[in-house]
Amino acid sequence: MSATHVPSSAHDPRIDEANHPVWMQAFSYETRHRQVDEDLEAGRNLTAVLIAIVAGGLLLGCVGVIAALTIV
Repeated sequence: MSATHVPSSAHDPRIDEANHPVWMQAFSYETRHRQVDEDLEAGRNLTAVLIAIVAGGLLLGCVGVIAALTIV
């Protein structure tokens, strides 16, 4: 098995490639880093969606409480 040479100027500290030898052999350096970037973007987008859901639920709850207090 030949090791993939990673240029020192392009080293990304977010990735510990030494612990993933199959991943290193299956994909090129650029593809691996693009996959990591896509995963990080998906994580940020998912966080934004979950925050929007929680904020919407909180707003709906507040509107419900206010409506219940004004009716009584």
